[in-house]
Amino acid sequence: MYNKRMVKPIVLDLEEGEIIIREIKRHPIRLIPIFAGGLIAVIAILALQFVILNNPGFVTTENLPFGVATINLVFLVMIVLIVAFTLILASVDWANELVVTSENIIQVLQFTPFNRQVSQINLAKIQDVSVRQSGVFPSLFNYGSISIETAGEAANFYFRYAMDPTIAARVIVEAQEQYTQRRRQNSAAATTTM
Repeated sequence: MYNKRMVKPIVLDLEEGEIIIREIKRHPIRLIPIFAGGLIAVIAILALQFVILNNPGFVTTENLPFGVATINLVFLVMIVLIVAFTLILASVDWANELVVTSENIIQVLQFTPFNRQVSQINLAKIQDVSVRQSGVFPSLFNYGSISIETAGEAANFYFRYAMDPTIAARVIVEAQEQYTQRRRQNSAAATTTM
């Protein structure tokens, strides 16, 4: 169940001896609206190109440097830009994750390619982990929201579209139990050595 591979060291500042137990990513179904929007935009551009090229009253191609090729090039550039924008949006959304380590829960929220928020909660401060799956699609495709409530002034974490949310919540609870057990053992060992 433990995944000890290292994650992007630029994003995560792990303590010495801290290991990554699991990365909780968003479900790919979250990307469907992004790709659907990109596809609709490309279809609209192609329809506009068709209308312009088949109605000579819209644009006179004789005045353009390369005639119809100029119009085709402009529309090709627009389609390439839409595809690039769609892929950037998808990669930004896909970068959101919860990382469960042996010491902390780290939430990485990517808002734009240049705007990222990384927050962490120590496992000792977690009071409750709950999962919410409501609706047909979350039940069929096994995704949902994970809510992590903390003690004190620490901010709560809320992660939507999590893949396998029940298993992810169980991993968080088990990590917290193991963390508490290690602290008890370390404190008992420190007491016996004094």
